[in-house]
Amino acid sequence: MGRYYGVLDCNNFFVSCERLFRPDLLKRPVAVLSSNDGCVVARSEEIKAMGISMGVPYFQVKDICDKGRVTLFSSNFTLYRDISDRVMQALKKEVGEIEKYSIDEAFFTISTEVTKEELFEIRKRIIQTTGIPVSIGLGETKTIAKIASKMAKKGDGVFVFGPDNWQRATMDISCGEVWGLGRQATTKLKQNNINTVKEFIELPLDRVRKLLGVMGERIQFELRGVSVHQPDEHKFRLKQSITSTRSFAKVITNRLELESIISSHVALCASRLRKDRLLAGSMTIILRAGRFSDFAHRRGSEEVLLLYPSAETSVLTKEAIRAVRNLYESGVPYKKAGIVMGDIVPFDFVSQTLFSDKESLETDQSLDSLTDSINQKFDGNLIHLASDFNNNQYSKAKLRSQSYTTKWKDIPSVKAK
Repeated sequence: MGRYYGVLDCNNFFVSCERLFRPDLLKRPVAVLSSNDGCVVARSEEIKAMGISMGVPYFQVKDICDKGRVTLFSSNFTLYRDISDRVMQALKKEVGEIEKYSIDEAFFTISTEVTKEELFEIRKRIIQTTGIPVSIGLGETKTIAKIASKMAKKGDGVFVFGPDNWQRATMDISCGEVWGLGRQATTKLKQNNINTVKEFIELPLDRVRKLLGVMGERIQFELRGVSVHQPDEHKFRLKQSITSTRSFAKVITNRLELESIISSHVALCASRLRKDRLLAGSMTIILRAGRFSDFAHRRGSEEVLLLYPSAETSVLTKEAIRAVRNLYESGVPYKKAGIVMGDIVPFDFVSQTLFSDKESLETDQSLDSLTDSINQKFDGNLIHLASDFNNNQYSKAKLRSQSYTTKWKDIPSVKAK
């Protein structure tokens, strides 16, 4: 029995999360702004029809939004992550193993015997369970499935590319629609009169390699229906990095304030590591001045190699603060800070070292995990290190929605007459 690769994609995900608790906004223009209210990062279909582009600075489209009576939200990532987890659990219940690709998208495999009616039923149950509109695309490879998911969004929510209709479709699909072929690659192909998927597939392999390298070669194989991914590869794939960064509403020059902000980023990343039973072997601390200041070209990051992989907040924070003190320069107007956790390894793969053993790591993980569960229950930073005080004052998010899924006081009330 053959297997299709599938992609489940949440439609206009951030907007859909906001509408979930504001049904009055259905079919009305809604946009979500970045965490600092600087750029448009999510758009409803009505916003797209108004010609507002993804990533455009808000001040450039403010007049259009005002005239169009657009409802705006600041990003609410606590809400989005929670809803994302619910969608992924609902999908997992339907298809078994999944590979989460992003906050609003996941891969899975399913029998080629599945009917379109069965796929519609799967989609219907996920929407009923979560309230989030989703699209499902199937294909012989992940790359074809990604294109199918785009077709599903334009159509009735489900699209399947089998061998026959895929071959017919390739002459009408542009290279710019292919997952993995970015703007630079597409431009290079256009310069060589290669515009459609059919033309790209028919290129000799050595020419593909010359134009786009090994990645282009892999993409061509996928578009030919030859998967370059093992069916169970997602079970063993690890996150390459875990990142938490944020720009400030106003510049910061005080070192202690920067240490506190970095501490909060460390705590967030460490919590994500523990959730997936992962450890970080290194981390990069980021401190950057404003792009247009006289200090824009100062050294803005420092990598720390840990003595042994860790997900313990106190260990990671100690090293991060040491790096902040190395990077910090008095008088520099800092506008952005963050952390990138790297060299990720599974907790279970770590062997005993001179400085740590698995039993003590388990104990440390348990203590931190208890903190995580308490903080999650009360939706905030209730228990934290002294170096990590509340940093919301540094982030401009005036339009953030309530914590509908994590705070009792924010749960909507329903009155029956």
